[in-house]
Amino acid sequence: MLRVLFLSTGNSYCSQMAGGWARSLKSDVIEPCSAGVATHDLNPNAVKFMKEAVVDI
Repeated sequence: MLRVLFLSTGNSYCSQMAGGWARSLKSDVIEPCSAGVATHDLNPNAVKFMKEAVVDI
């Protein structure tokens, strides 16, 4: 399994969404991880947008 780190300065919506897409599309070969310099909870807008795309983050 390939472990992929999606990194942003604040572990904000971009890395959270990228990890969600990777998990949704290729969970059989990719283990996505999302990280950042500062720790934050899930971004509510990222959750909303991904829910519209039927991707659970």
